[in-house]
Amino acid sequence: MSKLYIEICNIVGRFSNYIAEHKFIFCSLLVAFLACSFQFWIAYPGWINWDTIALTIIKDTNLEPVSITYVFLGLFKLFGRHVWLILLVSVIPFYLGLFVLSLAFYRRYNSFWALLLFFPMFIQNIFVSNFILLSTSMLANFSFLLFAIILYYVLNPSKHKNILLFSLAVIMYILSLFVRHNGIIQVCFAPLIIIYLYLKNLNLTKKQFLLRYLFLILCSAIISVCIVVVPSKILPIREEMSPSFHILANELAAMCVPADDSACFEEKWYVKGKNWQDLKFIFNSNPTNANILAFHRGRSQVINSDIIEPNEMKEKFLYAVKKYPLNLVQHEVRLLSTICTEPMYYFAERAPYWDGKSPFYITFNFYTKFDISSLKIFPADELYLHETPLKLKLLHVWDDYMPKTPTMFWVILLTIYSIFSFLLFKKMQKENIFVYNFLLSLGGIFAVIIYGGFYPEPVYRYMHPIWVYGVLVTIAYVAILIDRVKK
Repeated sequence: MSKLYIEICNIVGRFSNYIAEHKFIFCSLLVAFLACSFQFWIAYPGWINWDTIALTIIKDTNLEPVSITYVFLGLFKLFGRHVWLILLVSVIPFYLGLFVLSLAFYRRYNSFWALLLFFPMFIQNIFVSNFILLSTSMLANFSFLLFAIILYYVLNPSKHKNILLFSLAVIMYILSLFVRHNGIIQVCFAPLIIIYLYLKNLNLTKKQFLLRYLFLILCSAIISVCIVVVPSKILPIREEMSPSFHILANELAAMCVPADDSACFEEKWYVKGKNWQDLKFIFNSNPTNANILAFHRGRSQVINSDIIEPNEMKEKFLYAVKKYPLNLVQHEVRLLSTICTEPMYYFAERAPYWDGKSPFYITFNFYTKFDISSLKIFPADELYLHETPLKLKLLHVWDDYMPKTPTMFWVILLTIYSIFSFLLFKKMQKENIFVYNFLLSLGGIFAVIIYGGFYPEPVYRYMHPIWVYGVLVTIAYVAILIDRVKK
């Protein structure tokens, strides 16, 4: 009789847990849906500029990734060519990521407090950047969902396997590689985490583990590079060019201008009527802006980067690195320190509550109507944000009352996390959640170095994706603390 009673209690308990879990899933999905709907409504139809357009039309060159263009063309074929469709593609992964995180914490800790993990939507610069339909914002949201799914499996390794989540992670990984030429920098640590977690369960010797780990990492690297490179080779494109030569030209100038070494630049690289003296003047006036030194498609100031051959650039760059390595190091530090202090994006330019003088606001007009009507690629009423008094009041809340996390905040936070990870590595290296944190914090520092040392101009958006690392490592450390308290 007692056994029957115990069995009945177990069945009732499992049923209660089943009901509670599905109640949470419903609540979490509802919050995600309402939050995403609110973002879509207030951001409708999304803010675009020429860079957005370059992502959605067939281009003469691979200045922007060609792969993501065909993704958008496929969506336009199904749903029509609309700016709001790009907005949906950008923001849905962000809110799905928040849902996945809340579900991961609920299934591990069985608490409705997991809904607090929707907090990133209340961070001002994250919320604002979702309005901006540029590749950097999309990359951040795609990678956020990818790493959130990985954290889900780290926190719940033996149950709730879900092929849908795994497939979604693969799609986000591929889209991250598609959307930006440097997208691989943002997600390259994902395979390192996944491969580690997979091999750890195989009971291998240390030597076997290391050899298989290195082999699988090499395979994933080859596959990732192929995903990035092959589409630009096989998809229609009229002229292949490097989208980074103007940046390399700026780095070349950073090494050679202080030494007054004109041999670093071929005479034929100069725009007609320009010479070494013009290059020195332009570089010294703004050494962190590659766009004013050498930009593409007839917009070159001093150097015509479109005509530079790869072998020529390689030869000159290696020549300068060997002769002036310290100049390059100083320039990289200057680049990183400059972009880490760039102001974030705000809404306030045309809002009635802005006094026009506050240093916390920058000139970024979300309501500009771009003169691209002649291209007839988007409806005329979707070329600018639709402002209303109610929307402006709500945006006022985000601008003035929500927390802000500038680039330097994330850089300092990731640096602290990386130091903690190294200090705790010997003690906690066998715990999956710690390995996730360790590799992700290193990935964040790696991204900071690459993004901060290689960009066309010092603009906040190029460093925006690092919030993904900061938020997820913070959440993972919270999970570690909860586990320690429960023990």
